[in-house]
Amino acid sequence: MKNFKISIAWMAIFAMIFTSCSKDEAGVVSDDPETVQLKFRSLLNSFNDQNKQSDAECRDDAVPAYVMLGWSIDEDAETGDYDLHEVGLVDNNGSWETTYSEDLAVPAGIYYLQHFAVYDASDQVLWVAPREGGAFESEVGDALPMTIELAAGTKPYIDVDVLCYYAREEAAYGYPFFDFDVVEVENSYCIFVNYCDEETGREYPAYFNVDVFTDAAMTNEVVLNNDTNSISMSGNWPSASVLCFAMPDLGDDTYYARVTILNHEDLDYSADAGDFYDFTITQASIEALAQEEPAYHHIRIGCSDDPVISADTNIFIYFDSSGSMDNTLAPLQEMRNNLLKAALIGLYNHDETLYDDKVRVISDGSERTIDYLNMGGDTPTGDVIVLVFQDESVTSYTSSSTTWDSSSPRTATFDNDITTLRTRLNSFPANYYHGVIFQVATPNYSGTDNFAKLISYCENGDGNYAGAYGLSDRSEFGYVYDVTPGASATYYQNLIVTALQNLGYSL
Repeated sequence: MKNFKISIAWMAIFAMIFTSCSKDEAGVVSDDPETVQLKFRSLLNSFNDQNKQSDAECRDDAVPAYVMLGWSIDEDAETGDYDLHEVGLVDNNGSWETTYSEDLAVPAGIYYLQHFAVYDASDQVLWVAPREGGAFESEVGDALPMTIELAAGTKPYIDVDVLCYYAREEAAYGYPFFDFDVVEVENSYCIFVNYCDEETGREYPAYFNVDVFTDAAMTNEVVLNNDTNSISMSGNWPSASVLCFAMPDLGDDTYYARVTILNHEDLDYSADAGDFYDFTITQASIEALAQEEPAYHHIRIGCSDDPVISADTNIFIYFDSSGSMDNTLAPLQEMRNNLLKAALIGLYNHDETLYDDKVRVISDGSERTIDYLNMGGDTPTGDVIVLVFQDESVTSYTSSSTTWDSSSPRTATFDNDITTLRTRLNSFPANYYHGVIFQVATPNYSGTDNFAKLISYCENGDGNYAGAYGLSDRSEFGYVYDVTPGASATYYQNLIVTALQNLGYSL
């Protein structure tokens, strides 16, 4: 067996035992004699009190629960080229061993261990095997990727060095961007931040920390498992990691968070104490974020060109009430009254009356999409976001004929509506107005397909909907296609949040 130096502080050694195809203690036998069942046993050495890591990150009472590991047949494989497998750990008389897993039954051959991270039952990273290229590479005997040769009928023993995981030094372990966070952590909240520096005039991936409190005065702080992201160099350019931290089930409670920009030697911006962003976290916002793609809250600080939702923002949710999508109205109203309110109420000074006045669902059966976007000619004070949910526009803008397309004549109603909207858009100040069209895909209805085509023609400037008769030159708009009718309130909230993020809003 290979000998490793154990004098290195904060190092643990996992002896990874690769057994043959049978598992004696469970009576499991492989039908394939060429398959090798991998098994891992962990041996954690005591830690030196003088090591550079704090007791919080390198504690001797840590209890492993499972390991996330991944291997490839290509030594130079990148993240995404191989799968990660979660395998449970069990204490066998003081030795932590993996439980049997069919994922670890592999054919004989040569493999490269690419990823090895041990977690506790709370999904916190305990120990990580560093990779080549990271600052911690020299602290172990054989950094990943590690060559593993498996021969049928043999029982090789392979040691893997692991280090206690130090969150603020995430990049030093050598893993690619956001690699540890591909593990699903229940009820986690993830953040990515960009920072715009007035002095340099540039936008940067930010180095930041987050503080979370149970009270609006921000006096009762919540202890987080991870509160600071990391910066690493990718070629000549710095990159920032997404920060994920576990949260308890909040139930009906609201927590209050502050992201603060930090200075870093690899980033040439100069942040000060005033560079922070406050927001609220609710259970509804946690669950909504988990369904987003990407699944993190993207925040931009100091970037004056960003649209911002504030107490002055009017949000008008137009609903096509002509009859073909009536089953969508109730979940939209529920979404507005509950989930969206929970996510946005902090931006409206936690004033429900103000929210109810500013955020409204408007039923309109005219099927005039462009007139909805035009707010019927109104110009509210503050700024405006218009969200239109519609499935068809027969007679107003299109026909029900299957031959209708971009070369078909436009209707007089459409021409009037688009001309009026474009004229008003030119008069609005920057970031006063944004709109999103949600094309609802009502099944078995002839007008649905033509409406989807109409919106696509307007978005892309196709045929008779080019130039002044379309919206391809306007950056104020977003488009969401194939929306499911009659879905849940959470589904519609997720669509809205994603659409607004794509328009530049930090939510």
